[in-house]
Amino acid sequence: RVQMFMLLGVGVKVLRFFAADVRLTSAGCVTRCLEPSLAVLRRRGAILVQDGAKCHGSRATAALLRAHRVSFIDDWPARSPDLNPVERVWALIKREAGRQSRGWREALEAALAAAFAAVPPATVDAMALGFRDRLRAVAANGGKTLS
Repeated sequence: RVQMFMLLGVGVKVLRFFAADVRLTSAGCVTRCLEPSLAVLRRRGAILVQDGAKCHGSRATAALLRAHRVSFIDDWPARSPDLNPVERVWALIKREAGRQSRGWREALEAALAAAFAAVPPATVDAMALGFRDRLRAVAANGGKTLS
């Protein structure tokens, strides 16, 4: 597993990789991703758009952005890749990576099939049976994703 940080904008194209064993907490998001990017983020007219990663919505992240007067969208709608430029660029990257890597799709499919097979049937049953309870919990949470 590879983790990435991507920052895009007019004249801005930043991509950083983190090893799978790096747990990107809110503090890690601040120190590894945002602090090194503050000069770019503070450009006039820049607005930071983040996805739904927990560290993006943390108090530490918001505090850093506010302290450095970085404009950002605080309450981003869930599952809205059509609005997020990073998600649209990510789709292009995946297509291009697929073209460049012979056997990449087959290897990915095999890895996903093996991971799927490793999920115990009891786990699937428990998740399926718990659907109505989670649906009620999300509704009680104002429709927002549960952590």
